[in-house]
Amino acid sequence: MKKRSDRDSIEHAIQGIIHCVHNDRHLKMELIAAALAIFSGVLLRINRIELIIIIIISFIIPTLEFVNTAVEKLLDRLVPFKDEETALIKDAVAGAVLSMIILSLIIACFILIPPLLRALF
Repeated sequence: MKKRSDRDSIEHAIQGIIHCVHNDRHLKMELIAAALAIFSGVLLRINRIELIIIIIISFIIPTLEFVNTAVEKLLDRLVPFKDEETALIKDAVAGAVLSMIILSLIIACFILIPPLLRALF
């Protein structure tokens, strides 16, 4: 097997991202939410550390979604029939995404609500 160049690897990674964004409505919603959270942080002039936290959690969720998609596609190829164990694996990976979304919402609320309230009142 021919070894890929770094440029080829990056191009394939970008194609994977584009494919996931075009084909996964959850990922689209997560990216919109991430952009809104980052934009809100900038608009509300939160401090640098808080903004970095918002950016990090905004990137973790799509990253987990990419892993979730890859696991689901791989399992669909390896186990083409309905299988309880396969369903449990898919559920567990989806659960990882959901738990990170919940954590991200909690963190975003702690960081963004106080400056939002100060700006409104």
